[in-house]
Amino acid sequence: MCLMAHSVQWRIPLRTFLLQIIKNLARVLATDPDVLFRLSSSTDPDIVTLLKDRSKVLELLRLIMDKGLADEQLDQIMDLIACDAVSDIPLATRDNCLP
Repeated sequence: MCLMAHSVQWRIPLRTFLLQIIKNLARVLATDPDVLFRLSSSTDPDIVTLLKDRSKVLELLRLIMDKGLADEQLDQIMDLIACDAVSDIPLATRDNCLP
C-alpha cells in the first residue's frame, strides 16, 4: 500500500494529531503519556502551553526543584491539591514560613 502524504489535506494541525496518537497509544499501553513524550524527546504541548501561559506554575516547578522535595512530599502536595476542599486551604505567606 502506498501512502501519499502530500495529497492528504489535514483537518487538524499535524502536531495536534500526533499528540492524540501519543495519548491514545499511552492509553492502550496503560502507561503515562509523559513517559512516551520523554522517550520521544518531546513534551506534551499542553504542558508547554500551561508553562507559557501561567508563570506561577513554572515558579512552582522551580521551587520544587530548588527545595529538592522527595516523592512522598510531592504525593502529599498532590493529594492536598486534588481534594475537594482545596478552596479551604489557607494561603501561606513568606512571613509565616518556618525557617
